[in-house]
Amino acid sequence: MKDDSAAAHQDDPTPPIQDEPLTQDEQPILASLATPRDEPNRSSPACERPASERGANEQPANERAASEQAANEQAANAQAATGLDPAIRVGSPFAKEPEPAPQPVRPEDVYFQATPLRYTSIGSVAAASLVVLFALGGTVWFPAGGTLVAGLGCLLSIFGMYSHLRIAAASLLTVHLFLFVASYSRVFV
Repeated sequence: MKDDSAAAHQDDPTPPIQDEPLTQDEQPILASLATPRDEPNRSSPACERPASERGANEQPANERAASEQAANEQAANAQAATGLDPAIRVGSPFAKEPEPAPQPVRPEDVYFQATPLRYTSIGSVAAASLVVLFALGGTVWFPAGGTLVAGLGCLLSIFGMYSHLRIAAASLLTVHLFLFVASYSRVFV
């Protein structure tokens, strides 16, 4: 079988292709074949297509030249500012700005930030401050009622300790405890 293929190659009349240097006449022809053809020059108004034939996104030649010049200036400014080639895009043009890094917070603040409990504890401090007046009046004129109102003020002040108004809640708690003890001692006299 090998003998048949060897005999077929010997009988082949075409000579092998040899690399020969090109003559001066052949070089311009090959150069013109290797370069792509440019579009016809449409910079003159006579060569432009009418507005009815242009697409919605196409611009006239003078506007196109102005926008290309502005893009080139912008690219030169970007290259000067960053030192990078403007043809190389970095990142997505549709990306949103990154969110700022979260600030460190205390765990108890996180617990009360998103719940109504935070505002309830702030309201309890305000209520305890108003109840002080009624507890004081009850201690003077009606000791049994003053004891109940001062006890309510103590509960409101304790619940107010969970807000950011801890100092005010602690001071109101001491005032309510004093009024509670004073009212309770007058009940049995």
